[in-house]
Amino acid sequence: MCPLVLYKIWKTYVVPRYLYGLEVQICTKADIYELEKLQRKIFRQFLSLPERTASSALYILLGAEPVETVLDRNMLSLFLTISRLDNAIEKKILKWELEIGKDFTESFINRIDKILNKYSLPNPKEILENPPSKYKWKNMLKKAINTYWSNIWKEECLIKTTIKYLTIQENQLKTT
Repeated sequence: MCPLVLYKIWKTYVVPRYLYGLEVQICTKADIYELEKLQRKIFRQFLSLPERTASSALYILLGAEPVETVLDRNMLSLFLTISRLDNAIEKKILKWELEIGKDFTESFINRIDKILNKYSLPNPKEILENPPSKYKWKNMLKKAINTYWSNIWKEECLIKTTIKYLTIQENQLKTT
């Protein structure tokens, strides 16, 4: 089968089950690394590439996104959904976490803050006070994620001689 078809099947059927519920779990870097490692192994098999192939090459060739990004997007989606609820207990809990958040480094709001900072998006307080529309949020998030990963992959292409001839297109990630 065509690698792009295999990736579409992977993204549609496997990833949602593979990552189900992880947006509310506290995942360590080691947990995410293991999930990434499995995904990269599958991608190498899709593309019939050797184990030594650079990770960034896999993502660039397939237009795929790392597990970390999928988890980030899921967490931010949950956060936006909660922030758009009026007078809901979930939103009150987030506001409470925001007030005392510095004491609990692994709280949901602190993890959201780290993700928003990583992609240069507004802080959680701004979003809770004035949540953007779903359409605006999706576009803003898609652009921020594409920019973030494009910059990382461009740097890797300059450093690694094996992938220096790969071209990174704008909007490289095929996100939904």
